[in-house]
Amino acid sequence: MEKLPALNNYAKRLRAFIDASASQFAPPENFNTLASDLLALQRVFNPIYARYCESLGVGSPRDWQDFAFLPTSSFKDFEVSVLAKEERTTVFRSSGTTQANRSAHYHNEASLELYEHSLLAWFRRHTLNGAVKDLKILSLSPPPKDVPESSLGHMFETVSLELPESHRLGYFAELGSDGGWKLNLPALQKTLNELSEFKVPVLLLGTAFSFVHLLDGIEPLQMAPGSRVMETGGYKGRSRVISKEELHRSISRLLGIPPASIVTEYGMSELSSQAYDRICGEDSSPIASFRFPPWVRARIISPESGNAVEDGEAGLLQVLDLANAYSAAAIQTEDVAVKTGESFQLLGRSESAIPRGCSLMPAA
Repeated sequence: MEKLPALNNYAKRLRAFIDASASQFAPPENFNTLASDLLALQRVFNPIYARYCESLGVGSPRDWQDFAFLPTSSFKDFEVSVLAKEERTTVFRSSGTTQANRSAHYHNEASLELYEHSLLAWFRRHTLNGAVKDLKILSLSPPPKDVPESSLGHMFETVSLELPESHRLGYFAELGSDGGWKLNLPALQKTLNELSEFKVPVLLLGTAFSFVHLLDGIEPLQMAPGSRVMETGGYKGRSRVISKEELHRSISRLLGIPPASIVTEYGMSELSSQAYDRICGEDSSPIASFRFPPWVRARIISPESGNAVEDGEAGLLQVLDLANAYSAAAIQTEDVAVKTGESFQLLGRSESAIPRGCSLMPAA
């Protein structure tokens, strides 16, 4: 079996599954079939994942919940990829204040195409939710060329291309000497003033820390009806930390955008798919739960037993992302979450991602 033809054929099958399930038609394939086929490919072509499965005695389980879930720390310590060095065209690295000990997720052209296919399908459903005609889009981030190893920068560029060129207002931050993102507050104030004056709806994309800097740096405005926000969480020591609920209330007060139109995205550099906490304009609850798309499965496990927790209980988040076809699909995150039916609420970062009696207290 040749590696890239086999993986590219799998990616074609998954894109068909994404198209069918994202549009709410019956998926053409069973999830477990796709998951088992991908596990078999990654056990052949991904030496790191193959050794991990062997160390745990995991063979070829029929149910995705019996897969071996690779800790995200493995992306820091090893090259977790089915791609040979010469086949890699892009790398996404986790954010941080230093270059040391950062996760690396490698892509080639086909891998990026699958990543973008997954990304756009769930973004359209939750953030755009049909609104494109008059919407303008701007990013509280540096231009992608300045942050080529940022999966978030690539995400912002990819979703911006969903709108016509005349609707893309650009990037309103620059990369600081410490690696942080510094907002161009005068340009932001001027642009938002003009959009408000002419009653043009806007979509603002940014991290939680970028929105804190926005809150601290511009005068209040009343943005046009239909305006919306997508914030991606994360502070990384770049700003004061406030709760998600207070952040959204503050954004709403500053920009006049209703809380139901402020969407939080959850993702990480080690994954190719994202979860959202609400569909823009359709849920006004103050604490919404995250949900991944149908080509992803998530569960919360007890770190002591490794078993799935019951509704309302906290544990470590595991994610099986079929769009991670060219790396490792089954991921053990470092995030603590509470199970709420088929979705979850995030509590914070655990002191350890390995489920062996580690503390479930979120790290400060």
